[in-house]
Amino acid sequence: MYVKSGIIKAEINHISIAFGGGILMAAVALVLIPEGMNALSLTSTTISFLTGAIVFFFIDSYIEKKGGTMAQLLGMVSDFIPESIAMGAVFLENSQLGILLAIIIGVQNFPEAFNAYLDLKSKYSAKKCLLILFFLSFFGVASALTGY
Repeated sequence: MYVKSGIIKAEINHISIAFGGGILMAAVALVLIPEGMNALSLTSTTISFLTGAIVFFFIDSYIEKKGGTMAQLLGMVSDFIPESIAMGAVFLENSQLGILLAIIIGVQNFPEAFNAYLDLKSKYSAKKCLLILFFLSFFGVASALTGY
C-alpha cells in the first residue's frame, strides 16, 4: 500500500520517529551507559556528555540557519558515526554484547534512514536519495572498524 499524503502518512511518519527514538533510548540506557559506567570516571563521562551536547547544539543551529532541508540526514549521520565507533569498540571487548548493540543500532537506524530519505526526497530524485544513503552507509563500516 502506498500512502501519498494525509493523516495516515503523518501517523506512519510519527510512529517511525517514535520507534527509532525508543530504540535509541533503549540502546543508551541498557547497553552504553552501564558499560560506560564500568570503564569511565564520572569526570570523563560528564565532559564527554557536555562536549556532545555542545557539538550537537552548534550542528542544530547551523542546520536551522540553512533552512533545515537536510536536518534529518545530518542528524542521522552525526548519530550513526559515533554509535558505529562505540559498536566497534564493544565488539573488541565483548562480541556477544557487540552483536546485541549491532542489532539495536540496525533496528534504530531504519526509521532514521526512512525519515532522512523523506527529507532528501523534497530536494532530489528517489534514485539520487538512495545513492546518497547507500554511500553514507560506508561511513558506518569505517567508523566501526575505527572503534575496533
